[in-house]
Formats: sequence, C-alpha cells, structure tokens
Amino acid sequence: MTTAATAWETRCRRPAGLCSSRAIRARVESDTAVGVGLRDGRWRGERAMPNVEESGQRDRRLVLEFITEDPWEQQLARDYWLVDGDGKFVYKVGDLERRAYDERPALARQRIPGLAYYLRKRVRAHVPAASCPGCGARVHVDNRPDYQKVLKRLDAGEVQACAPCRASAVDAADRAVAVKRWRVDHGWYDEHPPVKVAALSLREAVSLLAVFRVPFDSAFTSTTPLQRWRRRLVPPYAGTELDARARLRELIKAGLLFPHPDCPPSGYRAVHSRAQEVSLNFETARLTAPGPGPTGPRNEALVADLVAALTGPWPERWHRQRAVECRKLLHAENTGYLIRALHERGLPAPRHDLERDIMGRLADRLTLAEAVYLIETATERAHEQLRQGHLANVREATNQVLDRVRWYLRQITTGEAEPKALTALPAPCSIVATTFFRTAMRRDSALHERAEPLDLPPATEST
Repeated sequence: MTTAATAWETRCRRPAGLCSSRAIRARVESDTAVGVGLRDGRWRGERAMPNVEESGQRDRRLVLEFITEDPWEQQLARDYWLVDGDGKFVYKVGDLERRAYDERPALARQRIPGLAYYLRKRVRAHVPAASCPGCGARVHVDNRPDYQKVLKRLDAGEVQACAPCRASAVDAADRAVAVKRWRVDHGWYDEHPPVKVAALSLREAVSLLAVFRVPFDSAFTSTTPLQRWRRRLVPPYAGTELDARARLRELIKAGLLFPHPDCPPSGYRAVHSRAQEVSLNFETARLTAPGPGPTGPRNEALVADLVAALTGPWPERWHRQRAVECRKLLHAENTGYLIRALHERGLPAPRHDLERDIMGRLADRLTLAEAVYLIETATERAHEQLRQGHLANVREATNQVLDRVRWYLRQITTGEAEPKALTALPAPCSIVATTFFRTAMRRDSALHERAEPLDLPPATEST
C-alpha cells in the first residue's frame, strides 16, 4: 500500500473492524457478483454499482457510463457512488475530496467547486429501474441527493414517463376526443351522398381533381398528406402553402372531402374549448370523397367524372368564373416563385400586404414567364448588393426585391421597356395550375398564359 493511500485511510478514521477501501470494494462486489465491461449486455465503459435487493424491492442498482479514460478518475467515481449492504454510501464526500487533493495536487491548486461537479463531467450515472417506461429514456443523477430522491420514488412506485412521452400521451388523448367530436359535428364520409360534379364551381372542380392527381396509393384509397408531396419530390399542390390550405379548407367546408378511416391521429387538430370546432392538419391528414362503399373505387370514379367535365363542354357559370380563377392561379404561382427565389438566396419571405399588391399586379399584366423573369432578375440583383455590403440586412434586401419588381412593372406599363420572358421556368408549376391550364384550358403549359379580361366585377363572381 502506498504512502498516500495509507495517509488517506488514516484520515478517514474508519470505525473499528472496517478494513481498507480495496477490501471493502472486493467484499461488496463479490457479494453482489457485479461484473465489468461487456457483461450483462452493457458496453465497455458502463459499470453497475452494487446494491443489495430485498424481496419485493425494485432494482436500485446504479450504472456508470464513463466519459473519461483516466483510470484514477474512474476509480474515484466508483468510490463516490459505492454503497454498502444497507444502502449507505461507503465513503464520505469530504474524505474523497481530501484524497483527490493528496493524489492529484493540481486539483488542490484549482480548488474544484465540488466533487460531484468534478465527476459529472467525467462520468454519467443513471438508475435503469427509473427509466421511462414508454421510450426507455434514462434518468441521470448528478449527485448523491438526486440518487436518494430517485430511490424514494422507486420505493413509492412512482416511475414517471419522460416529458416527451407524457406530452405525447396527453396529445393522443386530445386527438382521440377530436376524432369523436369531428364525427359528431360533421358526420362520417359514408353518411353523405357522393359528389355531384355538375354542382361544383370551377375552383372546386380544379382543386378536387388536383388533390387526387397524387393519390396515397395506386388504388386511390385517399389523398396524399401535403408533407408527403414534398417527400416524393413532386410539384407542390398549389402555388403557395397558404393557397393549398385554403383550397383544402374550402373543400372540407363544402362537404367534398372527409377524413379517411385510416387518417392518423396527427391529422386532427385537437381543441380544448367546446365553442370551437375541430379542424384538420392538412400536413398529415388523409382525405377521401364522401359516399357509401369502398373509398378507392369511389375516388377513382370521381376523378374520371372530373376529367370528363373539365375536358368537355363547360356550363355557363364555369365560363364566367374562368377569368377570376385564372388571375388567382397566376397570383399564387407568382408568389410561389418569389418565395422560392428568396429562400434559395437566404432571404426571408416578404410581408403579406406588399407581396399581395405587387404579385397581383404582375398577374393582371404579364404572363407567368414574364413575371418570373422579373422576379429572378430583381432577386439576383438585390442578393448581389447584399453580398457586397450595400444593404444593411436580409430584410432590406427582400424589400428591395419588391421595389425593383414594382419599378420594372411600371416601366413596362408606361411603355418605357419591353417585357422579357423565360424560355423555361426554374421549377415546375403546381398541380393546381397544371390541372387548370393543361387539363381544363387544354394549353401546352402555363408558361405564356395571360389573365383574361373580366366579364363581370369580382364582387359578383361565384367562387
């Protein structure tokens, strides 16, 4: 035994009959048969500290995960957490601190704030019995008082789930209530008659056909959640996410789409006020058309009827609605290309009022190819000025993009400049735009489409 170890054992003043530290560890470890390294499924660096269990008592053992590779620090951590057969810590913290200062003089000069603080950066301790029963997340303890608190909870049978699991359980319960309330408030899909295409507006027909252009599966059992559109790398459903949610919300409100029986609980937005209605989360919701029978054949038949109606002779009201719908589509497409161009260069989206005014003017006067040319040119020049330090921040760069687009449009409107058009769009049009221009209007693409003159004031249009 070394001189330092002998001096430390003398200062500890152990009671009579208590042998050395090595003997204590050997005796306790042999009594509990605890191994080291890759034993009992534990990876190298994990060590289960011995603890005596009585019949009917929960597992109270402590497992150490060493971050440090220093054997001296590992042994110090084992001594700090070592308990005897009565569940009491073998060594006092003060004795271990004095021992550490004697064996490592550099620590005495540093004056560590506490042994527990020093060790928790080198080893992590947890009690497996206190892990989350849902996901198995570990409950780490930083010091002895925390360990005692965990043991009291174990003795009382209070093993709680982790915060994410508790929140998930509460959320699942709220969504289960939301599903029941949805059925009470809106009924179920098979309780309503099938969709009559002849009674739809032009906007409803285009939106409904577009959402089934990318079905959930080949059997048309339901629509695809919006988040899966992006995962499949297909064109977006609508020009902007705001327009996509607005169209789906209109179809839901009109009773043209209902939640599919296999719609996940995350597809419902739970509300806590009884005065509010349950809404749907279109990012994850699966939807289907109303009507009795299996959903797949009914949705497939609805798609065939919509294609026949849009490609055949239109009713008079669809002709009246065409100009307004064309403007709305071009406006949404212009806005989508503006947001995409800004995000590609690390610029934030513009304020809604500025964007709505300027993109609306582009939709009224220019084709989609001409409008996107102005957007790309203005965004590139503003980004170059920001890179050269001529603009203060990204928000100022975004505002300059809109100012440039407004100035270009003014030049074109007054005849001082000729509009230029792209030969190809930087990204494909949305499914809604493709459905309207190619399927319904029978155009090759939406690239050179221009808004038609309004036959009736917008206030009298039926949408």
